[in-house]
Amino acid sequence: MTANQAENLYNQLDNILEGTFLLVAREVIPQKSGGSYRSPEVYYGSLEAGEVTQAGVEYSDLDLHSYDTTGQATDVLTDESGTAAFLGETVGRRTGVISEDLPDGKVFYALFVVGNRRGLFFTTSGDTLKSLGEICFALQGDITPHLESGEQYWSHVAIAFPGMIGKDRLDLLNGQMSDGGEMFFHDNQAITPQFTGQGAYVGHHTSAQGSTTVHEYVVVAGSTLVIKQDYDGDASSGNFATFTRDDQNGLMEFVMTMDLYESGAMSGVRIEGGTISVGGNPIVMPEYPITCVVFLQKDGVIPQDFTGILSFMARTLYSEDYGDYANAYVYGTITLGSSTAYLCAKEAGGNTVTAMLTADRETDDNGNFCGMIHIYGSLGDEYIDIFWPVGGRKATYVSSTAEEGTIRAVGEAFMTF
Repeated sequence: MTANQAENLYNQLDNILEGTFLLVAREVIPQKSGGSYRSPEVYYGSLEAGEVTQAGVEYSDLDLHSYDTTGQATDVLTDESGTAAFLGETVGRRTGVISEDLPDGKVFYALFVVGNRRGLFFTTSGDTLKSLGEICFALQGDITPHLESGEQYWSHVAIAFPGMIGKDRLDLLNGQMSDGGEMFFHDNQAITPQFTGQGAYVGHHTSAQGSTTVHEYVVVAGSTLVIKQDYDGDASSGNFATFTRDDQNGLMEFVMTMDLYESGAMSGVRIEGGTISVGGNPIVMPEYPITCVVFLQKDGVIPQDFTGILSFMARTLYSEDYGDYANAYVYGTITLGSSTAYLCAKEAGGNTVTAMLTADRETDDNGNFCGMIHIYGSLGDEYIDIFWPVGGRKATYVSSTAEEGTIRAVGEAFMTF
């Protein structure tokens, strides 16, 4: 790269980066504390990005906040400034690194590729890694897709989690499991965001579920939403001291990161509390990820429908048989019609699979289309259920032995138009 090319590159990066960025970060891999895993932390804040030079991206007014046990914001880091140094000495290595000391003796690091909206963060204490997760950036002027302050939205949710494996497909599809588990469900509590500023929302909500007070912490930054839920009020350090689950009462604690799209679709990953059983064998995983897609339907509005061709890449997340490499991932297209969906795909093992599936539009309590399409039917020696929120970039799927069989694998598919 010539000197003139490098200068032009930095000028372009200045145009992309300069301004106020909102940020939100959440732990993905929590650490044990006192013999048990503590709940993942969530941070949020902002920084002012300045000039881009060969040394890195200058920044100022870096603020980080968290929640205290009452749901009030607490300052973790305020008004810091410096340079997000580039890794390496060549222009081609445009990975920025922010490093700041925290008041509790830890060091906070953020790593991001210039121009991307998502990176990694971790904290250390001495030579010990204390936390690890992801950090999302959004320019303050970025408009949060779809959500409008003061309006009501109803959420329609499809999840795929390991606890489904070995369960009856029809029971999970119809929400008839004794523990309340189901593939697809409507949230019976409306969401009413109240934004304070451009594209940013921070809130703490409480609601009663029986005799239990559930605490919910919500942060929206640009097109990223993070929700953290605590139901047993044990937040004696940070937000939670423990990360627990109460299947008998249908209560759980989780941390969820979602991408928002203009249509009202959302997709992401939820880190959930509890232990799981895979293929009948108990596996202790106090925190484990589940894939999740949502459609937020504005009150009184029927969402946009879709017919056409979708390309996809699907992968298995949890299975009763992890030796089944041939089905570890599948890629191809789905031609979506008004009531059918033609699937043409190739498995990891090289086999081509084609099938004509049924496509149903899920409805809300008033019988109107709610934005979620359910694609299902026989696919060779398995029966497949796919839930896709219109306009989203991800779907969840569940693989069963037959229409009236048991579930043997769950996964997610990445969709493009």
